Amino acid sequence: MKKLYSVLTITLALSAFNGLAQEDQATIIDKVGDTPLTSYVINYDRSSQAYTFAGCCSDNDVLSLSTYDDLKVATITRTYESGKTNTKSYYVDEEVYPVTFIAGRLRGNPEQQKRLKVIDYSEEKRLVVVGEWMYILKWKSRTDWVIEDVYGMYELKGVKKVKEAFAAAKKMENANHEETLKAYLEKAFAKQDELVVEWRKTNAEKVQRRIDNDQILTNEINGRNAEFWASDEGQAIKKRNEMAAKSDAEDAKSEVKCIYKGKGTALFGYERNSTGGSKGAGQSTVCDCTKDVYIYRNDNGTFKRAEKVSSAGSNCGGSIEVE
Repeated sequence: MKKLYSVLTITLALSAFNGLAQEDQATIIDKVGDTPLTSYVINYDRSSQAYTFAGCCSDNDVLSLSTYDDLKVATITRTYESGKTNTKSYYVDEEVYPVTFIAGRLRGNPEQQKRLKVIDYSEEKRLVVVGEWMYILKWKSRTDWVIEDVYGMYELKGVKKVKEAFAAAKKMENANHEETLKAYLEKAFAKQDELVVEWRKTNAEKVQRRIDNDQILTNEINGRNAEFWASDEGQAIKKRNEMAAKSDAEDAKSEVKCIYKGKGTALFGYERNSTGGSKGAGQSTVCDCTKDVYIYRNDNGTFKRAEKVSSAGSNCGGSIEVE
């Protein structure tokens, strides 16, 4: 019966997709509009390549929509109990028949963002709306992705929220998210592929403008960087960085990594005192290689200096292992 139910669920989901076959992600999400979101718990086990589900409704997330350079933008804002917020924006993958939204951010300063409109895409995360669910996918390719987050596009409060938390795991299991997404992406990308080549030909000027603006922005950023590093302030910072790097290198040359491989605990130190806390098997500390280094062994709760393990001036920049 469970298998029959799963097949029925997938069939209904695919029927819904086929009925909306002419609608792309921009159109679909426009119908959703700005809305609170309800997050559902989903986890992926790589060893078994299976999803598990738990509760819901713990996060305070809101979806808001906008447009940037003729591209639909979906933004998710999370508000924490402290009052702080975290915002992530997703931009359509193609202007013609978008199938997913790609995580991204605007490049450049505010003036450049307004003038050049360049988006820095992060291919690792994508957003998709299918049926009643919104998904965040950890993305490698069209056929290699993992569901990272699942949202219901509504807000739950009070008793409804409590009831949903108890029913969430079963509801998520019955939704057959992975199978539904696979079917949707396969069909939708096939349709996009049919349209995108001709669209790019028809809109060649817009496509080239975006390519040119990306290069213009890169040149401006590189030019300003070069100008800054040539300035008095830039030269001063560069000199401080070089001095710090030289100091770090000199410090490394005067250090030896002391690793304890014995039983129980021990300390590393010098003739009159130890350095760092007690170390168990496999633990280490950094010692001064310009001094004789000793091991302090535990004698009924008291650490007493034992044998010398490294002579002054030896093992600098390296490591020693002591049992």
